[in-house]
Amino acid sequence: MYPACRDLIIAKRYEEAYDKCEKMSDFILNEAQKKLGRSINPYDIKLDCPVPGCFDISNLTYFLNRSDVHEDLGVGTHQWQMCSELVEKNLINDEVLSFKSALSMNQFNSASYKAWIVDGAIAGEVKAYSDLTLLEVNNAGHQVPMFVPKQALDILDRFIKNKPFAAS
Repeated sequence: MYPACRDLIIAKRYEEAYDKCEKMSDFILNEAQKKLGRSINPYDIKLDCPVPGCFDISNLTYFLNRSDVHEDLGVGTHQWQMCSELVEKNLINDEVLSFKSALSMNQFNSASYKAWIVDGAIAGEVKAYSDLTLLEVNNAGHQVPMFVPKQALDILDRFIKNKPFAAS
């Protein structure tokens, strides 16, 4: 199925590519859950998924929906929710387009991975060329702060301060 996803991306049929690739990952996850007889957390397959969305985010939801936080972030009165279909739909083209762009970037593709260090320990690997950076975070699933909060804070700090992830 992967070649079909790639071919749709190359053909600039981004929404179809997203649907095809998502169906592929859903199929794999469902088959694994049947075989293992448990609900698998798609963000870290070593873990179970005890609640919808796999994590209790009630405190986060409360915080992000406070009026003072809305004012500080300048987001108006829109209520934050996990896994918003509106946000997902609007990000599909951007997400797939960035993947397509990276496929054709020879300099980025030929760049080597370097260690990303946090508090003296290897936290992951980073690959960068010009303004494009790919950071692979060790021991983390899709939602990095849920798994490795210290490393997530380092990512945010480096991003805000425009600091590199690896020593030159």
